[in-house]
Amino acid sequence: MDYAVYDALAAGFTKVVFVIRHDFEADFRKGIGSKYENRVAVDYVFQGLDTLPPASAHWRDARNRGHGACDLVCSRARARAVPVGERRRYYGKNSYRIAAQHLVRPTSTELPEYCLVGFPVLQTLSEHGSVARAICDLDGDGFLKGLVERTKVEKSGTTGRYPDDDGTMQVLRGTRSYP
Repeated sequence: MDYAVYDALAAGFTKVVFVIRHDFEADFRKGIGSKYENRVAVDYVFQGLDTLPPASAHWRDARNRGHGACDLVCSRARARAVPVGERRRYYGKNSYRIAAQHLVRPTSTELPEYCLVGFPVLQTLSEHGSVARAICDLDGDGFLKGLVERTKVEKSGTTGRYPDDDGTMQVLRGTRSYP
């Protein structure tokens, strides 16, 4: 987490929003949040089934409570931008740089714009067993059409695979990447 905060600040972000559960708020603030509070603006939002907006029934399914649900509760922190990181994953300083560059560029529309810094899925699979991954479905121009959290994603030779909702194994191609 220290690397992620450091890299986000170096990329130009000015606020850290920790998404935590209420039941360990005091310990988290004391042990972790206090390290950052004298260096950067810090906010806390709380994630749980009781904190999701009523219209977000999809996120109440435990399989879908990852980054998307995190984004929903982060919107309450009124942060202009919320690059999401997790305590157990390090996405690299380039990810924060890409997100920061996108967020400061001028836009030509009044509609809100979003960005997703993703990785070719085959490059993220473990040699040591299956993992959960959000699988992105992109259109021909690289725009996100959909995203589904999949479990039991595993390497299979030079490719990867996962069971779909019916249990049928689907092959991952994941070779396309965008700058």
